[in-house]
Amino acid sequence: MSDTPDNPVNSLEVEKETQNKNRDHHSTADRSEEEVDIWDLVAMIWNNRIYIILFAIAFTLIGLFHVTYGPAEQYVSNAVLLQETAGSGSNTQRLLQQFGGAFGFSTSGGGEAGRISADLYPFIISSAAFQNEIIYEELNFSTFEEPLTLHEYFNEHYEKPIRDSVYDLASKYTIMFPFTVIDFVQGISFTEKEKDSVEVVEYDDRILELSADDQAAMTELTERITVTINGNLIDVTTQLPDPEAAAMLNVLVIEKIQEYITEYQVEKARNNLEFIQRQYERAKQQYEQAQNELATFLDQNVNISTNVARVEEERLQNETNRANNIYNSVAIELKQAELRLQEETPIFSILQKSRLPTTSVGSSYQLVVVFAIVGAIIGLMYIFGVGIFKKTIEEIQLKAV
Repeated sequence: MSDTPDNPVNSLEVEKETQNKNRDHHSTADRSEEEVDIWDLVAMIWNNRIYIILFAIAFTLIGLFHVTYGPAEQYVSNAVLLQETAGSGSNTQRLLQQFGGAFGFSTSGGGEAGRISADLYPFIISSAAFQNEIIYEELNFSTFEEPLTLHEYFNEHYEKPIRDSVYDLASKYTIMFPFTVIDFVQGISFTEKEKDSVEVVEYDDRILELSADDQAAMTELTERITVTINGNLIDVTTQLPDPEAAAMLNVLVIEKIQEYITEYQVEKARNNLEFIQRQYERAKQQYEQAQNELATFLDQNVNISTNVARVEEERLQNETNRANNIYNSVAIELKQAELRLQEETPIFSILQKSRLPTTSVGSSYQLVVVFAIVGAIIGLMYIFGVGIFKKTIEEIQLKAV
């Protein structure tokens, strides 16, 4: 009896069963490989845990140094300032709208045009021109009998923390080493004889000239003033090693902010007021002169009734009336300019006065824990990096063979 041909249905079932077995086999192999990879990774970390420990210890020591040899005492003072906006609801604006038309005043509002946004205050305070004024203002220090400027304090009395000196020295001879070499070479080439031959240049008043001591004092000051803006609320925080000086610096910064903003915003209105005042004085003189000429003519021509006299009297009367109209118009403009100057003047309210700090603040030793964690993470990254490097080298060598 001959062999019967294979049933196609049975063949398909056998093929599917084979594919399912292969798929299960590959899935089991992939899971085994993943488990092996995870356990290999855990084993690699455990076998090299010494690096994690060493990096954590190293960074813990750095953290201890950073906290221990930082600024010993720092006193913080803060105040809260409110800048009120002069919009359509201000008293002056309402006065112009209610009575301006009856007396010839313009009732168009100035709005907020030309006003400095409070968001720009941090940039103003960090500017060189603003800080250059601050460092030359005298402050009272509880540790000194006489008031000192911040320029004198930072350049003659303040001692930088050991931490900052070490960091500066480390950066000078590591990442900043090329610039250190350039400065050294320039210092050798620029001899004392050449220094004496340099002509003194007088700069324009529009150019801000800063010395090295100025820049050093301003660098220290920049780190000690913080301005936070929340709508119209301005929170000013200052920090110095002396409590009284910290509070005085806070007061000084607030006063300078008000002075700077007021000067900027009312400058245009003030210039306009000064111009109108000059025009007012001129119109007043012309009006008084026309009045005097008319009065003199009338006194000299009491009993004269000629046509020439009447024409001259009418001409002088017209001149007086015209001068009077100009004088009244300029007087209205002058009053309006005075009101506009008041409208443009920003209003500041002290919600919280500068407080005299009673306790010092400093770096917390909790920062050491952060350093330790960062060190452990870097140690872990070091282990992974070395492992990846070794595996890459092995694959390159296998391919080369």
